[in-house]
Amino acid sequence: MTPLSRLAYIAKNLRKRFNAKGWHINTDDKSSIKLANSLLYRMGLGVKVGMDAPLPT
Repeated sequence: MTPLSRLAYIAKNLRKRFNAKGWHINTDDKSSIKLANSLLYRMGLGVKVGMDAPLPT
């Protein structure tokens, strides 16, 4: 799995979990990618995404 596809996969599953639990958390693309990348960095698997780079969906 490529790093960007891993990031997109985790972001998508985070959105699903937040919605399932009914948490009122901002789940737009940019916020969920940022949360997923933060989790990956804590595990040493973070992805460096430039500010102008398109975000995975």
